[in-house]
Amino acid sequence: DTKNLEQKPGLTVAQARGMSLEQLSERVVVPGISRPSLIACMCSAFETICDLLHNHFLVMQWHADPLSKESRDPSYLHRKIDQESELKQNTKEGIDPKMFAKLISVHRSLRLSRRYVWGAVQSQLGLVLKGRACQYPNLKLQSFHQLIELVDVLCNVGKAYAGDTYVLETRAMIREICKAYIQGFHNDCVESLRNLLKRESWQKLNVSLESFGGMEGLVERGRRRHLAGLRSLEYSLVPSTGITVGGIWSMHDYE
Repeated sequence: DTKNLEQKPGLTVAQARGMSLEQLSERVVVPGISRPSLIACMCSAFETICDLLHNHFLVMQWHADPLSKESRDPSYLHRKIDQESELKQNTKEGIDPKMFAKLISVHRSLRLSRRYVWGAVQSQLGLVLKGRACQYPNLKLQSFHQLIELVDVLCNVGKAYAGDTYVLETRAMIREICKAYIQGFHNDCVESLRNLLKRESWQKLNVSLESFGGMEGLVERGRRRHLAGLRSLEYSLVPSTGITVGGIWSMHDYE
């Protein structure tokens, strides 16, 4: 999406057209381009990719029955068919053998090319997701969650387009990216906690630990408060969004 690139002084649309996808994804990190614009760029890019996959699918469907008047009907092109048997059926209806040979060659080429088309999509997707723009802390947790949801939608489109076999490698790549992001997020939180504890001025309180039931009682009390907080958060989310606490962390499902 070159429109968002114009927000960055010194980078023109003409220059952007001469840059690789990896170089463009690196420029998104530069201060001056807000994080929401990254999600907007990805939405726009994914929409274009979905249109490309859909058009390829329609061309493939058309070649399954190219001489039929029904092939102009979108609902007919979206039918589920046994493509080889339908082409064989068309030969029985008097299609010229030479014409049939060309049609079945194009048809088979289109079917086989789906793996290469999706492979190209996966390759470019990996360049962006593994770039600095999508790493912690450059991308906030909420934005990363939105991005993974977008990628999951794209994978579902890819599954419908080429089958689950070709999408398995993509989902494996997403799992590794999620693990790397969560690990960076976890390390940052631990480091922040460590620095806080070092800077904090600790003083003794005139409170008996036994009054809390000892160390075990104190830990149990903290656990109950934590669980109560989670329930309160989940109840506040479900009525308005339908999202549960488990749904927020759905990226863990990749593991």
